[in-house]
Amino acid sequence: MSIPPPTDMDYINSYLSYLLTGQKTNTEDYTYGERLVDPKIRIKPDSSCELCKEIPLDCNQIDEVIKIYKTQGHGTNQAV
Repeated sequence: MSIPPPTDMDYINSYLSYLLTGQKTNTEDYTYGERLVDPKIRIKPDSSCELCKEIPLDCNQIDEVIKIYKTQGHGTNQAV
């Protein structure tokens, strides 16, 4: 008797794509992927305003970790 895997490769590939991009659906305020590859600061002009201004930080944390590993090696705690 074999136990079926808890998921399939199609789901894993779609989830990784979701995790490693800044894409989000209309129902999401943010995603972990967005925080990793396309972080933004949200500023409310005042407490009565519901709309926020988004300011992109232009920093892809995944690319930064890869750059640190390539230049300094993997023996660092700076890529956390």
